[in-house]
Amino acid sequence: MPIVLGLIGAKDTGKDVISGFFVREKGFKKFAFADKIKEGYYLNSGHTEEEFKSSRNLPKEEEIRKGLWEYSDEKISKYGKLYFIAPIIEEIKICNKVIISDIRKEEELEELLKIDAKIIYIYKNVDENKEYIPDTRIKFEMLKKIKYIKFWNYYDKLERLYERLEKFYKENLE
Repeated sequence: MPIVLGLIGAKDTGKDVISGFFVREKGFKKFAFADKIKEGYYLNSGHTEEEFKSSRNLPKEEEIRKGLWEYSDEKISKYGKLYFIAPIIEEIKICNKVIISDIRKEEELEELLKIDAKIIYIYKNVDENKEYIPDTRIKFEMLKKIKYIKFWNYYDKLERLYERLEKFYKENLE
């Protein structure tokens, strides 16, 4: 039976590091809903992935993030809410082990739940009394209604994180 994992978490919670572990150590294939959004946005805006990565925690990062959301919203309003999601879901269905590194919208979460994905919420010091999970458009209320696995990233040494991920894998996925 295929394993599909989906990661939810605010920026800087370690989603890419964690998905990288699953790719390297467990043979998962990584997908990101944002890949097609970024591809189109960078092509049309003149910004680049390198520029985005090098602007971490600077005003330019927020400018690019805002542009990505606006580009996404524009395409979705024109072509429908599954415009960026449906192609990824189709690719996922033919894979044995998959990890989605960036669930940011309720529509993405809903589509993953339809294919029995295991949802992992990477927890960071967050006020769960707020309406939305930070850096997403997913309401905490929706998260409370689904079955998910909570994973706390302590920001400790990578070796320790990998040990915890190995244990997590054995306890939840084998």
